[in-house]
Amino acid sequence: MTQTFRVSKPGIDVTSGTVPNNYYLDLIYPLLKVHSFGTFNTNVASFPVTVNHNLGYYPFVLTFSQFLDSNGGTPVVTNEYYQHDWFLRGASKEWIGQTKVFENKIEINVSQTDIASGTSIKGFYYIFKDPIA
Repeated sequence: MTQTFRVSKPGIDVTSGTVPNNYYLDLIYPLLKVHSFGTFNTNVASFPVTVNHNLGYYPFVLTFSQFLDSNGGTPVVTNEYYQHDWFLRGASKEWIGQTKVFENKIEINVSQTDIASGTSIKGFYYIFKDPIA
């Protein structure tokens, strides 16, 4: 048996279990290492939001933000958070939730073509130490 470090859930025998979901931690499986994380709450006109990481390579990034929904009428900010990257194109509108990853920074953009420039959008991001590939 390969040696590992495990923390099992209550009622699970840590020495004989074989189902990964029975453990809070099992070092046989890779873990993403967080470099940095944060939130943003900014005006639509202030995008893109730039976050410097200075890792010197393209890291794996997860970004979530509120969705801009026109629902056939006036655009509104929903209470739902969607993972980037999304780009929807309608007949006369575009919806964007995009994170660009660079070797030293990320740029977060959220917009909709007819949303008012004073609209505030909330979101959060994680930058991992693991490179994209």
